[in-house]
Amino acid sequence: KNMWTIQYMGVLANSSLALGTWAGIIMGKPFTLDYAKDHADPSLWDSPIFLRTNNIIAAVWGSSFTLNALLAWMKMKQLFFSELTYELLSYSLLIGVAVFTQWYPAYLRRTRASKA
Repeated sequence: KNMWTIQYMGVLANSSLALGTWAGIIMGKPFTLDYAKDHADPSLWDSPIFLRTNNIIAAVWGSSFTLNALLAWMKMKQLFFSELTYELLSYSLLIGVAVFTQWYPAYLRRTRASKA
């Protein structure tokens, strides 16, 4: 009975994450906002740069989830690559986005500091 759910789990999970991420961006509440507020001065929370930065980071995550949904579908259909290749691509993508999430705000701070 539940074989369909098991078969499509990777597609469903990544699609749900992608949909939630894109919906949050569209509604002006990227999921990264609450995390960022834990590490930012409250005076910055309403700053257009702070909001834009969070939209960019969330969009990168949304793109990653969308691509991982596509990779999961391709893996399920056994298209092009081995299962291991799909796993490596998926995890590499997530690790890359996690690194970007840490790097990008620091990069912006350094850029603003060098212009001051």
